[in-house]
Amino acid sequence: MYVVGLTGSIGSGKTTVAKLFAAFGVEVVEADVIAAKLTETGTVNFHKIISYFGAAFLTDAKTLNRKKVMQEITNNPEAKLWLENLLHPQVRTQIKTICQNSTAKYCIAVIPILKKTNYPWLQRILLVQSKPELQIERACTRSGLAPSLIKTILKEQNVAIDYANIADAVISNNGTQEDLKGIVAKLHAQYLEVAKLS
Repeated sequence: MYVVGLTGSIGSGKTTVAKLFAAFGVEVVEADVIAAKLTETGTVNFHKIISYFGAAFLTDAKTLNRKKVMQEITNNPEAKLWLENLLHPQVRTQIKTICQNSTAKYCIAVIPILKKTNYPWLQRILLVQSKPELQIERACTRSGLAPSLIKTILKEQNVAIDYANIADAVISNNGTQEDLKGIVAKLHAQYLEVAKLS
């Protein structure tokens, strides 16, 4: 199976780009969606996370307070590393399995923190970039997190991953939705061609 890794820092527009690929019938697998399922109430991971962080990280409905966890790991490197070590290997395994079993022409794997060494089986890496001010605005609107926290996350992500040097292609997401559709359509045509040869 031909798999394209789609990456970019918070608020860059990965989800929007992924939806445009999905409209072409491409199978889209999202790391964040898998991580959310892996930590649903009652799962082994859920209990491990609450055991580590404490009951204060539960909502009134006794579900995981994801916003609070995000705030905590942004300010606590040790907790961030613990959570990544718990979830990232499981997420990688599930992404690979879903892609291997897919009947689509090719797959798009949406991975915010993409390290090439963790995903050696990706054939291409597509980076979505945007102006920082747009990223902050989008991320705040979507997540409800404070702009200061989004700025910290952006900084951390850009330090952790040398995005520009791992990408085979870059989408600049600063224009209109129509601009984006046109770019994705061209890339889709390219990926279809190379997927046939793989």
